[in-house]
Amino acid sequence: MDVASFLSALIVALITTFGAIWYNHYLEKETIKKGFISELLINAEIMKRSYEQFRVNKIGKSYPILHTVVYEDIRRKGILYELPEELRTQIVNLYNNIIAFNTASNASIYGLVPIDPEKATSALSLMLSLVNNILQRLKQLWKM
Repeated sequence: MDVASFLSALIVALITTFGAIWYNHYLEKETIKKGFISELLINAEIMKRSYEQFRVNKIGKSYPILHTVVYEDIRRKGILYELPEELRTQIVNLYNNIIAFNTASNASIYGLVPIDPEKATSALSLMLSLVNNILQRLKQLWKM
C-alpha cells in the first residue's frame, strides 16, 4: 500500500467520523428543541388548569409543579445562547418565575406557607401569556 492510498483512506475515515459526530450532535439538538416545545406546552396546560382551580376555589389546596428539565438541557447544551437576546431573556425570566412558583408550591405541600390564590392567579396569568409568546416565536425561529 503506498502513501497516497493510505492518506486517501485516512481522509475518508476522518470525514466519515466527523460527519457522524456532527450528525449525532445535530439530531440531539433537534430532539432537545422539540422537547423544549413539548415542555412549554405541558407547562401551559398545567398553568391553565391551576389558574382555573385557584380562580374558582379561592383556596390554595392545589400544589402544581411545573417542569424545568428540558430548560436545563437547553442551557447546558448552549441552545439557549443561540437564541436572540430578547427571546432568551423572556425564556430565562419565565423559568425564573416557574422556579419561584415551584418553590412556593413545595412550601405549601409541607404546610410552611399556603399559596395565596390571588397572587397565584396573577402569576399564572402572566406566565401563561409569556409561554404563548415564547412558543410562537420559537416555532417561527425553529420552523416547527
